[in-house]
Amino acid sequence: MPNRLPFVFILITVVIDAMGIGLIMSIMPTLIREVHVCDLGNAAVWGGLLATSFAVMQFLFGPTIGSISDRFGRRPVLLIALFVMSLDYLVMALAGTIWLLLAGRIIGGITAATQSTASAYVADLSKPAEKAANFGLIGAAFGVGFVLGPLIGGILAGFGTRAPFYAAAALAFANLTFGYVVLPETVTDRIRRPFRWARANPLGAFAQIGALPEVGRLLLTAFGSIAGPAMQGIMSRRAADNQQGELQGTLSSVNAVGTIVAPLLMTQTFWFFTTDTAPLYLPGAPFLLSAALIILCLGIFVSRPRRQVSV
Repeated sequence: MPNRLPFVFILITVVIDAMGIGLIMSIMPTLIREVHVCDLGNAAVWGGLLATSFAVMQFLFGPTIGSISDRFGRRPVLLIALFVMSLDYLVMALAGTIWLLLAGRIIGGITAATQSTASAYVADLSKPAEKAANFGLIGAAFGVGFVLGPLIGGILAGFGTRAPFYAAAALAFANLTFGYVVLPETVTDRIRRPFRWARANPLGAFAQIGALPEVGRLLLTAFGSIAGPAMQGIMSRRAADNQQGELQGTLSSVNAVGTIVAPLLMTQTFWFFTTDTAPLYLPGAPFLLSAALIILCLGIFVSRPRRQVSV
């Protein structure tokens, strides 16, 4: 890539998406009790609902937004999402009811689904041999944002429960301005694909992408979040140029399923093996279950023909 600024914009976008999750994590319990007078237990229930709604929206809209970017381009999707995201954070900063907070998290989950478009943009810019490495940078950017979010949120919380939302809105708008200046369009008429609702929903996208050679098995293995960038690179090479948004949207939905299911499954496992009536007291049971799932994913991965393995 002769011009690195578009790639820098994509990395910043991913960092901001990840920060948006952690930035408000530290103040959300206090904010919930502030706008919806309740005890700590009920605040925790509402916090879980807000987090789940965010992940559900990512699951539902990941393929849709990815397919929209395949049709109308990556640039408008990314810039519009950043604009809506900045407005959403402002609304949450001013929210006076729990229902407005819930609406804000729903909209936030939809705009965060543009991670699929960001990944598709990277796929457009990358040569086949560079895709796994560049997807690794995307993963690293997400990790940086996820670490910085709670840290910055905790610091800003000292200025009030609304301060992190104003900061997130400012970051999103600043990156929107940067992207407007430096971001070229990568979807040309050669790879532009018509938008069809039949394949822009999670089930339709799974069917389309899962039908690609060996990709179905790899999708089952993204559920375990194992070697994500490497497998993302393999799948990106299997998909056509006009399917990159659809592919990344499907991966976004798969990751969202893990985000929804994992907390429920692991906390229930912990509860079952630590109650007084447990057949065996084993507080480490969630870790054992995680190990078993990883072994299962590994088995699915290595069961495919070895000649197909390439990165």
